[in-house]
Amino acid sequence: MKKSSITLLAIACLFSFLFFSLTACGGQSAEKAEAPNTEQPAAQANTSNWPADIPSAVPPFGHGQIGEVTTGNTAENLTWVMRFSGTSEIDVAAYETVLKQQGFKPSTMSLGEKGNMIVGSKDNLTVTINYHDGTTTVGVNQAK
Repeated sequence: MKKSSITLLAIACLFSFLFFSLTACGGQSAEKAEAPNTEQPAAQANTSNWPADIPSAVPPFGHGQIGEVTTGNTAENLTWVMRFSGTSEIDVAAYETVLKQQGFKPSTMSLGEKGNMIVGSKDNLTVTINYHDGTTTVGVNQAK
């Protein structure tokens, strides 16, 4: 397996873990979930806007309400994970189309009856979208 495929798979697994950790909290702050080991502590803030410091090549997810934003900064990567409520599978499908239009190469995986995961990559960026039963988590990873 190519190194880029292994890296993409590892990132997808990380975002999946974060998604299920956030949804397992039942809407509580992610501070109770364990944060990944990073060189700088994760920053969390409630916000209603797409984070301004995400690279402009990543289109904003314009559906639902952002409930939480978690960021990370390691020697290898910058990461953002946003949790949205009030979303649907249609919203996720529309975002997949936008990613394709912006040059990302997404692939989709079903997570059962009420969920799916999309991983798209372009240059040094990986976007992971996890949807489950009205909640969507969008993760952005920028390799340094």
